[in-house]
Amino acid sequence: MVHIGINGLHIKWGVNAGTETYLTNIILPWYREAAEGVKFTLLCLRPPDWWEGETSHFKLAELPFAAGLLGRIGVEQLLLPATIYRNFDVLFNPGYVGSVLGNTQQVITVHDQFAWLFPSEISRMRSLYWKTLIPITARRAASVIAVSQNTANDLVGFCKIDPTKISIIPEAGDHLQTSDEQTKILEELALVSREYFICVGCFKKIKNPWRILQAYEMYLSKTPKSLQKDLLLVGYAKSKQGEAILNTARSIPNVLCAGRVSDCDLAVLLKNSSGLIFTSLYEGFGIPILEAQSLGCPVITSDVSSMPEVAGEGAILVDPYSVEAICRALSQISLNFPEEIVQKGHENLLRFSWVNASQDTLDLLLKASRSSK
Repeated sequence: MVHIGINGLHIKWGVNAGTETYLTNIILPWYREAAEGVKFTLLCLRPPDWWEGETSHFKLAELPFAAGLLGRIGVEQLLLPATIYRNFDVLFNPGYVGSVLGNTQQVITVHDQFAWLFPSEISRMRSLYWKTLIPITARRAASVIAVSQNTANDLVGFCKIDPTKISIIPEAGDHLQTSDEQTKILEELALVSREYFICVGCFKKIKNPWRILQAYEMYLSKTPKSLQKDLLLVGYAKSKQGEAILNTARSIPNVLCAGRVSDCDLAVLLKNSSGLIFTSLYEGFGIPILEAQSLGCPVITSDVSSMPEVAGEGAILVDPYSVEAICRALSQISLNFPEEIVQKGHENLLRFSWVNASQDTLDLLLKASRSSK
């Protein structure tokens, strides 16, 4: 029996949108259906929202004292290597870093290179932690998972990781297709289908909110009032920077702010939107691109980092530093719904699957466990 440990201590369920979506869709199939000869233990701060109790093959270890970056460092790097990790044949670290100590085989997922490229987007302490431990633990690991070719290239460039150690296992976006659409979110926000653009997670500088808002104002100035579409912002403004973005957005006509929404509501909002504006300055992957494509929502995204790789031909690519380019894309999909782009988005989606990502990850973990024997 192979015992796989899953380090989920970096997840605050219901808060960490991207990394939570990743971990949930990777391990949920392992939880729901037993794999022959394999058992799992999930280490976490509290049970995930989908947790329905332990099974014969899937256990949970709650470690609430590992909350916060310092608590997590102490537990991951000192306590667990000397205790729980010894029970595992292989340890899956889906949150960027592994353990420096101990002899347990490890597989690490690295999602992006914010610590090197945009350190201001994360705390100074987290940036130092990642810059120090990602290279060290990635070199010690049996395998390193990169969620995109772009992230793999950055791992080689910034962390000097042997390319042969890196496995590219892309994320996906088909999870919203299974959401229950019995929701009144359109009525609650007074939205009309195909009469609004949507922008998700836009209350961070890296998401390019200021240029998006400027582009939307430019779009309003160039578009007859009867043809103007609203702009819906989805996400939680939890920082002073986010509050500043929110206040500016509220001062612009036709801009609506929905706050954080459920997956069910997000699916409906994307499905009925005229287009997703996802013109980030940098992404390690870009799950919202695929979420939108899976629901027939046209996509406007950036021509930098991983976004062209993920979007394929199913999006309008723009220079994220050009307000004019973003405005032109808004006008383009506003005048005529881009059916061809939507169709290419559906075709592009076939390249990505959470089912495949989950199985490929499990295969990599089992391979690592065999190399330890």
